[in-house]
Amino acid sequence: MSVLMDLVLLYERRGYHAASGLDREHTNDSLSEFTWLFQGDTQLTEHLGIALKELYFLECALGAPRRRAVMPVPHWMPQGVLVIGNSFGWSSFALALLCPQAQVVAIEIGAEPFTAQWIPRCNAIAQEEGLPLTVVQGASPQAVAPVMTGDGPLAGVPLDLALIDGHHTCAQVAQDLAALAPFLHPGSVILCHDVLAFGLMEPVTAFARQHGLTATTLWGTPSGMVVLSGARAPLAVLEACYAFGGSARAGETVAWLRDMAAIRAGKSR
Repeated sequence: MSVLMDLVLLYERRGYHAASGLDREHTNDSLSEFTWLFQGDTQLTEHLGIALKELYFLECALGAPRRRAVMPVPHWMPQGVLVIGNSFGWSSFALALLCPQAQVVAIEIGAEPFTAQWIPRCNAIAQEEGLPLTVVQGASPQAVAPVMTGDGPLAGVPLDLALIDGHHTCAQVAQDLAALAPFLHPGSVILCHDVLAFGLMEPVTAFARQHGLTATTLWGTPSGMVVLSGARAPLAVLEACYAFGGSARAGETVAWLRDMAAIRAGKSR
């Protein structure tokens, strides 16, 4: 199930334009692959949303059941979804569209005016669109437990899926992961954004080793996402990881082949 057009139109109806997936070969800028929010000709945010390829990964993992010759792949329907880092809501709305049966909660510190104003704005849009999304103002790791316990919006709901896309330092990611640990179960999945782009592999792999999780690097994503999954990870997620996993060696080989082709083209002139 693709939610791309629903996601784009959600912003368009309110006077915004989301530009995403612009190929770096054409723009000469690797950041163009991510999602930028515009109002007219004004670029509104430096906190970029996930890229189209990363949205496609979510669609593959969370989309409608897919049939194949041997057996159908069950539809993964998470109940509790937690997002750390909301910015202007691109990934939060995407997850809410893909998981209408879930309770999706995003934590956003709102440290500057742009992200602060999008906290109530996202909640208003979610209500208008009938989406199961709640954005709460708070800082991770402190805000995680109140969301998951007591009167929190995810209290009593299994944490099936978490997306970490907050402050991109090793220390912060380690704290984010540690805050999630008490609420994980064998079928939980954690998506860590910007791991390769910001050099965050060490805390992610350390957490995986400590908790007996599998860490899969998605070489097919612009930010170098890593998926942490347990013993009972949904088959749809594992298959999406396989499709987007590739390998560093594959990337090196493709680059080498491209260089050789360029050299041959130069010699043929």
